[in-house]
Amino acid sequence: MIQKKRKQRNEVIDKLKALITSLFGAGEQGAFYIPRPIVSGVQSLFQDAAGTTAVTADGDPVGLMIDQSSNSNNAPQSVSALRPVYTLANGLDFLLFDEVNDHLLFPFIAGDADNFVFSIAVTPEVSSDNNPRYFGLVGTGINLQCGYVNNGTVFTRVGSVAQTTVSSITLGNTYVISHIRQGGVSSIRINGTVFSLGGSGPSADSFFSNTGVLGSGYQPNKFKLKGKIHAALFRYGSITEGQLSDIDTYFASVAGVTL
Repeated sequence: MIQKKRKQRNEVIDKLKALITSLFGAGEQGAFYIPRPIVSGVQSLFQDAAGTTAVTADGDPVGLMIDQSSNSNNAPQSVSALRPVYTLANGLDFLLFDEVNDHLLFPFIAGDADNFVFSIAVTPEVSSDNNPRYFGLVGTGINLQCGYVNNGTVFTRVGSVAQTTVSSITLGNTYVISHIRQGGVSSIRINGTVFSLGGSGPSADSFFSNTGVLGSGYQPNKFKLKGKIHAALFRYGSITEGQLSDIDTYFASVAGVTL
């Protein structure tokens, strides 16, 4: 039994390493976050932004999440009241965001806004903000927002242009969602299915400056996520169908999603 569990653990680590190499092995810019205390044998969640106190138990606050890519775009939160909570439930690890003001910040990542992917394993819930964001990146030449609306649509905003899916998710369920932009054309992939986009999404608002945000909008008290994040990654550059499928498979495995 011990050998079987060790083999399963090694297989999970190998799959993660292979995915990271595929996505970031050629120096691609971005970040990869997995909200588990230990990832590939290394402490990856901390209760404080300085990374001195490890997250070890369900209910611990998260003040720092380590980037699993080679880019060192770690996501801290220096204000204790704004930290999401690490949760372990039914064998699944995730960060719980309270809809009030929880969020993590990560460094601004420069790149081509016409070629990127943001993928997330998320359990979105009805929010008082109606159109919460779970990802934002703003800086010189870049203004990206990804999120959902309480009616079950999912949207991507690039600069002043926002596009939304038709009603495509049921709030309270868990999904693997990829916001894809290739050659200036946006698409959204949900549990392996690509949805057509149309119509305008929510409008922009005041932003953080030269930074990225995970689990909220561009202000601590705007566009707040209510729900769970099981994994997330952002990456500039072209991406293949095989890579998107591998993201779907791995994210589904850590979030308990059946594709």
